[in-house]
Amino acid sequence: MELAIGRAPDCDIVLQDESVSARHAKIFIRNNNVIIEDTGSMNGVFVNGKRIYTGAILFQNDNVSLGYAPLNLNHPLLISLFLKPGIQNLSGYGVSGGLNNFRFNKNFVGKIIFAILIGLLFLPWLKLNTEDSLISLITKDSNYTFSAFQFAFNINPYSGEKINYNDLPYHAHTLFLVLFIILLVGFAMNFINLRILKQFNVVNILSIIIFAMSCLNLYLHRYQDKSFYDSTTLQAAVYVFMFLCFISIFEGLIEYLISYLFKKRL
Repeated sequence: MELAIGRAPDCDIVLQDESVSARHAKIFIRNNNVIIEDTGSMNGVFVNGKRIYTGAILFQNDNVSLGYAPLNLNHPLLISLFLKPGIQNLSGYGVSGGLNNFRFNKNFVGKIIFAILIGLLFLPWLKLNTEDSLISLITKDSNYTFSAFQFAFNINPYSGEKINYNDLPYHAHTLFLVLFIILLVGFAMNFINLRILKQFNVVNILSIIIFAMSCLNLYLHRYQDKSFYDSTTLQAAVYVFMFLCFISIFEGLIEYLISYLFKKRL
């Protein structure tokens, strides 16, 4: 059984995209493997981001595009090939289903953004007026500057020792601690391809949560916590952090555009 894929109406699978040739590729079975082969197309066949020039083994959880058009491997005709007896339909390191391509993510934008976000937690974020608090008795300084990491883990910036901020609001510590943990999880998840749509992935959902938590932190510190100076709550690190949080929501789209431009130059 051989399936013809292209823009021509008599193809078995028709892709209506200008980057797809009339008869762009074919898929067939050889030696108990599903094979995809470029049939002399103008814009090429890409499997997991790499252009193929000869027949390549195809798995159901692969990411395939013909020119700039993605190929849905859940098409009924393709499913019938993958489900034939003896056919290896998974690559061994992926899973099929709604979250396609559960594998190592080679993209770099998300990793860079989350690494910077984690690094920003170690820069000065907050300045507290502790003149009438227990902290001033310990530090001998009423202008107490924290990084987000120090505030989350109750670390004294002067000595590095643990300190108990009993007179400061508990919710602030909790939010910073949860934010730090989620950032670590998000950074780790950037190494796995958890794509939901071609321009959206699970990490982008996590970015929305992080951005919402950052906005909540900002509101609580600026308008609820009177122990914070309004004029010094917003340090430079906070501005950059909020901006990168917003950008990370669109990381999937950014990666897609980079991939699109890269393929266009080939």
